[in-house]
Amino acid sequence: MAADLSLIPVKAKLMTEENKIKLQNILGDKYDVQELIYRGGMGEAYLGLHRQLAFRSAIKIMTQKLSDDPEQKKRFHREAIQYHGGLISIFKI
Repeated sequence: MAADLSLIPVKAKLMTEENKIKLQNILGDKYDVQELIYRGGMGEAYLGLHRQLAFRSAIKIMTQKLSDDPEQKKRFHREAIQYHGGLISIFKI
């Protein structure tokens, strides 16, 4: 049985230029997407740099399939608050 590599942290893997461009188009000019830091069951997390305020941030993106499901959106939001709410600011869901 093959291992599910999608659940392994991908720090050593490079983000494709095509994915970076797509993500930049979604985020606009506010953030500079620097690298993919994790890929998991709900989506991906990227290291970003806020261009005006010059601080690093994690940018979490849900998979398209899950983002179409209202229950999964609620779960994503709940987990962001539960696990990260005391450590980060949530700017947009």
